Amino acid sequence: MALEKDPQVPSSVIGRFTSTYDYERNLRELDATITPTRPGAFTASLIHVDLPMTRLMRMQESAARIAFLSIPQRWRYAIFLTQPGSPLIWNGEALSIGDIMLSGDGERLHQRTSEAVSLGVVGIPDPMLEHYASGLIGRPLALLSDASIVNLQTSQTQQLLRLHAKIGRLVETRPNTICHPEASRAIEQELIEVLVTCLVNGDARRPSPHGHTIGRTLASLESLLAQGGDRAPSTAEMCTALGISEQSLRSYCAAAFDMSPNRYARQRRAERRKESGQQ
Repeated sequence: MALEKDPQVPSSVIGRFTSTYDYERNLRELDATITPTRPGAFTASLIHVDLPMTRLMRMQESAARIAFLSIPQRWRYAIFLTQPGSPLIWNGEALSIGDIMLSGDGERLHQRTSEAVSLGVVGIPDPMLEHYASGLIGRPLALLSDASIVNLQTSQTQQLLRLHAKIGRLVETRPNTICHPEASRAIEQELIEVLVTCLVNGDARRPSPHGHTIGRTLASLESLLAQGGDRAPSTAEMCTALGISEQSLRSYCAAAFDMSPNRYARQRRAERRKESGQQ
């Protein structure tokens, strides 16, 4: 099977950020928009690793935020907590340590945290995920064809977290190792096998239809808010543009953002203006 992706040159970046704009830029292919939701400073540290065919990230964030992510086409991203703590909220669904959020191909999604958090990310091309999953079970795994929440067995969680942390430490202590072709291929092969084994053997479920509706509607809301303008739109204006009732929009924003549409629009706009140097 052709996996339809040319190997990339292995590389890594380590950074600590006090600006959401700089943090977003270094999240790169996720095309992130970060909106802190509590008063005070928001800081983040990031390890970003490009392996020949896959990507890995380790993030530590100091405070609550809402993140809007745009997954690249023909890619799937596994996102999970690396330390116990408050859950990660995805379109109203709560994920705890031991859960993997597996994105859809090209999905646009919101995630919310309520306090400081440590996260792990692995990005893998969709054809490669299908190829390795089929190799493990002898047939395509239908549930992996769409966005899923996968609850791992304790042993699988520990194996994935240990390997993810090991790669992070390697990049921090011996960054040149990841650039060596044979070493990077061996690291990547182990990472793919562990991740796909977790996904195949975990207890997977699709988000609820209501969760899908929340995700699609609020992705459209982001497109509306990204248009900018002299002021944030009112809730009524948002509802008209989205073609939904005010009750529905308020319900979706409460589930995904834990705040009203107006408050999210104002905070998002204030953060954009601050990062662009506007008063």
